[in-house]
Order: sequence, then structure tokens, then C-alpha cells
Amino acid sequence: MNHLKEKLQNGLKELLIIITIVLLLNSFISLTIVSGESMQPTLESGNVVLLEKVSKYERGDIISFSSHLKISELDLKKLNRIQRIFIKSGSSKNLIKRIIGLPGDQIQIQMGKIYVNGIILDEPYIAVPDHDSLENIVVPEGKYFVLGDNRTNSLDSRSSSVGLIDDKEIIGKLLIRVIE
Repeated sequence: MNHLKEKLQNGLKELLIIITIVLLLNSFISLTIVSGESMQPTLESGNVVLLEKVSKYERGDIISFSSHLKISELDLKKLNRIQRIFIKSGSSKNLIKRIIGLPGDQIQIQMGKIYVNGIILDEPYIAVPDHDSLENIVVPEGKYFVLGDNRTNSLDSRSSSVGLIDDKEIIGKLLIRVIE
């Protein structure tokens, strides 16, 4: 009987250690699955990426953030079975985009060319340029201007439904693509 009690106590200790490690890791990193084509060719739909939660953000970082958009029934149908377990209709849609403008930056888009503080931004990650234009925007403190790499198929800061991203909405920045 004592032997069984000892095994149970050891098992509970091991379980508590595992739970503590998982909770600590969850404080610093997160996994997410890319859904959609807005970050092509950099990220493809179905890619699993690891996000770092505690970093400073720089221009060019790819971030995931909670948007004001809601998950629809149609969105749910596009997800795999495992994703549908964790994601519910009506919850906030998390998006993945690239940071283009930092707090204090002046952003302008002319015929698809991005100007940050008057200097054209080199964007080797863009496969197909678009021809959008956008008047001068000054990014306020605590906000970020984000764009998808697939500019012709991306809902991002150019749209009023996404707009500028508050730093409190950022889940984390891309650390590594885990599964392609």
C-alpha cells in the first residue's frame, strides 16, 4: 500500500513539473497555424509557426495579432478538425502580417511603393507588386502599421476594418516556421 502511495505522489510531482514547464513556456512562446494567402510567398496556408511573445518589434517582423474581425461559420469550414476544437464562431480572428510602420513613422504608398519617413522601403519578399496608393499616415505611439506580403490579397492596415495595430493586440512575432 505504501509503495502505491509513493508511486502516486511521485506521479503527481512529475505531472506538476510538466504543467509548470508548459505554463512557463506558454508565457514566452505560442504556436499558430497560418490560414489564408495574405503572407505568400513567405508563409503558406497550413504552415505552423512558433511565435515569441516577449520581444521588441522592429520593421520587417512578422507578427500575429488579435483583430476586431470575427470568425464566421464560413471561416470555420476552412479549418481542419483540430483547429475547429479550439476556435469558435464569433471569436476574434487572429491575423499574421509584416510590420511596415513603427510608432512615430510616416507611411506613404504611391503606386505600390512604400515610403517610410520619405525613404522607399526595399521589399524583396514581395512576389507580385500591387498599385495601391495611400496618403501620408503618421503611426501613433503604441501602434503599428502592418501589411501582408501578398498585397493584392491581404486585409491589413490599409483597410479600416483592420487599421493600425495596438501593441496590446500583438500575440507575438514569428520566431520560426515549424511545419511547412
